[in-house]
Amino acid sequence: MSDATWQVSSTYVSAFSQSLRALGLFEAVHAKAPELLVSPNAQRWWPGADFVALLQACEAAHGRAQVIAANVRTSHERMGPLVKPLASVLLALSSTPTAALLKRLPAFLEAGVRGVSGSSELRGDGATVRFVFPSPVPEVTSAVWHGLFDVGFSIARQGEVVSEVLAPTQHTYEIRW
Repeated sequence: MSDATWQVSSTYVSAFSQSLRALGLFEAVHAKAPELLVSPNAQRWWPGADFVALLQACEAAHGRAQVIAANVRTSHERMGPLVKPLASVLLALSSTPTAALLKRLPAFLEAGVRGVSGSSELRGDGATVRFVFPSPVPEVTSAVWHGLFDVGFSIARQGEVVSEVLAPTQHTYEIRW
């Protein structure tokens, strides 16, 4: 049974499906989640567990690096354009672009997921960023955050992940800029 305590938007699922096609990864994972991949807009929000099953199928067929590549592409192609207008305003008003974006992390998360909380603890040259799930998720789920960070760093023109700690209900990243 699917865990509906957190969800992924159909916008993200649709873009992920397109990324899998563009990267030549679609056919190997299609059988594992046909409705999710073929009709991603059949519902507005998908249970997180369904999306996790898709990520796991992709990882089993192609490896973690390809799952990350698909999520980075997804974030740049579809999610980046959704958050870029707000991000541009924030950047115009800030001397530390990445910090400005991280302060709005919960708002940016709402474009793609709900039921997952995101927070950041800022310091002079970086931050600790946490994503907390209401129930345990496998490590492959962290590939989504790689896409989010890549878009944010591209928009801010600075930033890098220096460490990643993946616990069952919390993914923690040290960011430096």
